[in-house]
Amino acid sequence: MPSTLLDARQITRHLGPRAVLDGVDIRVDAGSRIGLVGPNGSGKSTLMRVLAGVETPDGGEVRRHGSVGYLPQLAGTASDASARAEILERIGVAPAARELDRLTGALAGGSTDAIDAHAAALDRWLALGGADADARIAAAAADLGLDSALLERPLRTLSGGQAARAGLAVLRTARFDVVLLDEPTNHLDADGLERLTVLLAERSGGVVLVSHDRAFLAETVDEIVELDPRSGRATGQAGGWDA
Repeated sequence: MPSTLLDARQITRHLGPRAVLDGVDIRVDAGSRIGLVGPNGSGKSTLMRVLAGVETPDGGEVRRHGSVGYLPQLAGTASDASARAEILERIGVAPAARELDRLTGALAGGSTDAIDAHAAALDRWLALGGADADARIAAAAADLGLDSALLERPLRTLSGGQAARAGLAVLRTARFDVVLLDEPTNHLDADGLERLTVLLAERSGGVVLVSHDRAFLAETVDEIVELDPRSGRATGQAGGWDA
């Protein structure tokens, strides 16, 4: 695994005439624990989506040297898919499986052009843990106190607390090199917060998280990136929240 997993330079993003992000730099290494802070509307979620490749910046460049998972909170997601299906989507296994199936079909149809792409898709599915994903989800749910029957219910029918626990199962099960967590503490009780803190401490790879919870930031991150809503600029601070 390379030391630098994600390198974003001079990221600019406009909302109408306003520069929500203006020349923002952020680098995520294998051991990074970065807290992204700023008032509502300062562009935190926009930057997370840009880092994940979900949103295209107006300027700048994002280089990814490993797999990156964008994990916004599950609570409040109006999805008819089961919690299990949504977890498989969030950890990247479901989309990787769809791509693998598509290329398998192309090979079966005689397309020799799909050979290399199929091998790469299989490697990605395996790297994301596709071979044992269901077993890992079940183990994570049991450890987190999430009844297995809840995994088969539509996500929209779960309470905020249950959906937040499902979000913890996503984090525990995901095998991304970098995880991007947007407000992961929402709807978690004290026990859930403690479990989240432990999961982050045990996790290998880089972490970038958005939170307004100062106590949580003090426990979990060792670098702060603050976004200024007026200028769109970012200021980095090594040493974590207390520093």
